[in-house]
Amino acid sequence: MIKLIAIDVDGTLLNSKAKIDKDTIDEIKRVKDKVKIVITTGRMYAAIKEFIDILDINGKDNYSIINTGSQVVDNNGNFVVDNYLSLKDYEKVKDLSKGFDIQIVFYTKDEMFTIGKPNYETKNDADYIKVPVSEFDGVDRHFGRIGFVGDRKEIDRFKDKFEQTLKKDYYTMRNETFLFEILPKESGKEKGLKELADILNIDKEEIIAIGDKPNDLNMIKWAKIGVSMGQSSDSIKENSNYVTDTNDNNGVAKAIKKFIE
Repeated sequence: MIKLIAIDVDGTLLNSKAKIDKDTIDEIKRVKDKVKIVITTGRMYAAIKEFIDILDINGKDNYSIINTGSQVVDNNGNFVVDNYLSLKDYEKVKDLSKGFDIQIVFYTKDEMFTIGKPNYETKNDADYIKVPVSEFDGVDRHFGRIGFVGDRKEIDRFKDKFEQTLKKDYYTMRNETFLFEILPKESGKEKGLKELADILNIDKEEIIAIGDKPNDLNMIKWAKIGVSMGQSSDSIKENSNYVTDTNDNNGVAKAIKKFIE
């Protein structure tokens, strides 16, 4: 019996216009009292609050996995799991950006902070996810992740040079062309999902995970039923139990209809 459905946001819950289709809203509302609906995202909490409200999954008894699994919150915004980076981590990695046209960005639960004025890619990302971005004030916070942000070629170059070095101390992720990020070792969507499942006393055999991109792959492989979206890459589809329709054709709604009566 399925007790929890973990759903990625961009490319999964949202269509290509960054909206949730009515069929998906209706289907999630149909089942949300039967199973836990858990938004599972690389975004921060502030960047998913509007979707929590639309789906009517607010409150302390509903949960979201944020910042690529480094943190889990209840849907009042309180931490349930908080694996975070600090200024000590920034000090360890800041010099790596020298010689690259990239920017270091800190992501908390609610805000983005940049070293220097936000660059083009950072501004676009902040506008897209609708969260405030400001220059870093030097105050230590609980950073869910630290990102290196720039154009594709610079991020390619940075990743090629430093990924293996950074993997020794951090969980690394390249989910977008403009972003390479580091997170605490205890991160990854599947880690956050496992920690939440343990808290709720839910077995992996009772979990569906739905996603479309590289940062969804491990949770798709880990869950009892891993569902990939129709537009996912072949490597992600090959590691899923079921391939649903695309995010522009109600793929999430169709997957839920298939597995939840």
